[in-house]
Amino acid sequence: MLRATIILCHFHFWRLCFSKRLFACLAVSALPVAAAFLIKTISPYVGPPPAIELAWFLIVQFVVPVLALILGSAVVAEEVEDRTIVFLFTRPIPRMTILLGRWLASLVVLSVLLTACVLLTVHFLGESAADNQEHALPAGAVVALCQVALVGGVVYSALFAACGALVRRPIILGLGYTFAVEAFLGSLPGKNQALTIQYYLRSYLCGQNDAILARIEQLTDSRSIEMVAPGDALLTMAYVLVVALVAGCWTISRRQYVLTS
Repeated sequence: MLRATIILCHFHFWRLCFSKRLFACLAVSALPVAAAFLIKTISPYVGPPPAIELAWFLIVQFVVPVLALILGSAVVAEEVEDRTIVFLFTRPIPRMTILLGRWLASLVVLSVLLTACVLLTVHFLGESAADNQEHALPAGAVVALCQVALVGGVVYSALFAACGALVRRPIILGLGYTFAVEAFLGSLPGKNQALTIQYYLRSYLCGQNDAILARIEQLTDSRSIEMVAPGDALLTMAYVLVVALVAGCWTISRRQYVLTS
């Protein structure tokens, strides 16, 4: 099983490197970098650089779920659409290795893109316009932003990979979930936020540093942001990750895929 997973991971990784999906992912991940570059060079600002604000709104809330959707939804659905999943099913390997191996390959590409996106965005906005040291980013902000982006990418990609094993067109369902459920419920006050991944990502990010929490509170015009402890946030997202992978593996192992022209 492990050998089959590694082989499928290796094959799908190189397939992704020369696919149109990668170019779409590069275009999406370049958006916050381009915005940071324009803010740095064209739009002067006074005070602390808006690196955390840009990273939270544009990277964590948009780029992370969209990249995870593009890559994660293709883990199983791409083989179904290409009508090649039958060939994989005829191989003497457990069906779940198809999902696990291809998901791991997507995760490698996703991690590289998200890390580069965060680092380049922070690089362009890492210093204030006046080069004032008191406006420097909070200690550990770069590491925290990278961690949040990567954790979000892992969880979202697992959800969308499982979705691809369950439904025929996961990209439509994923878009609805990303922009209707996550974006809408995540902005509502009260306990509704706890139904979204964004709530736990924000809890983990704000729990890393009081300065980051203050910036997010100022950004959302809120004196008190509802959140859970960082450890509880990670535990909840780990639970979602495991449930998504188990559901996806169980589905692909038992479902009969009907291939239509």
